[in-house]
Amino acid sequence: MALNPVITSSMVIKGLYESHALFNRCRRDLDGLVTSKWAQSVDVPRNPQLVVRGTAAALGSADRKKTKADMSTVNAPFQLRLIHITEEYESRAETNGDALSAFVSDVVRAFEKDFNMLCMNEALASAVLAGGENLQEWTGDELQKKDLDRIKMYFIGKEIPEEDQIVIVPASAGESFKNIDIVKNAMAFNKDLLEKGVAVIDKVTYLISANLDLVDDKPALVGLYSKGLAFVIKKYLDREEAWNTEATVKYIDYMAYVAAKLTKTEFSIGLVQP
Repeated sequence: MALNPVITSSMVIKGLYESHALFNRCRRDLDGLVTSKWAQSVDVPRNPQLVVRGTAAALGSADRKKTKADMSTVNAPFQLRLIHITEEYESRAETNGDALSAFVSDVVRAFEKDFNMLCMNEALASAVLAGGENLQEWTGDELQKKDLDRIKMYFIGKEIPEEDQIVIVPASAGESFKNIDIVKNAMAFNKDLLEKGVAVIDKVTYLISANLDLVDDKPALVGLYSKGLAFVIKKYLDREEAWNTEATVKYIDYMAYVAAKLTKTEFSIGLVQP
């Protein structure tokens, strides 16, 4: 039986746009750039570095940046993300539809988790591809404060705004991270600090996640400039339904087309366990 489109769930759209998850802390002002319903990718603008001088610049000076000629773009391909639900007729009868409502309520959280994963792994993949100063090793077998300091100094060296500095720690290194003195002191001051796997220390936001990719089969953490990572949702999310009379079930699919792209390689750094 063919899938028949129905009206998109406004609750899911509203929930995602109001989310405080990682993907919404990235650059999220570019959805309007997608003007074609058939678009397979989106060109994300990349602003030039403005120059501050102590003396006036000539009209033709290279320090006088042009809003077109000095503007570049980076292409971000869209990815299809799907959530599949099967509502069984017996469940609808037994729960008066409440079981399906509970599943639909979890759609936002499922997409949040997936979108966060796409963002953090895009930042890590960029660091791995760039190599050099963008990809380094931990100081020892366990995470240490000097590792966090190295990322902080990288942020400072690249002039990353403090409010947009984010570090994602792999769950496998969560215990060693929590055993770092500066982290333990922060937890002692606020026992609920890491309850949700989030901490703000030295003006850096730390997240603990089990969804970071491995680098050469080794755990890695990644630091990123959140506003330097574009996350684009293509128009609206779609909700499709199909009723199967033989199996007495209804198939419900939620579909999203999203793009995650780090706009400059200098906006992320990866640290890999030696």
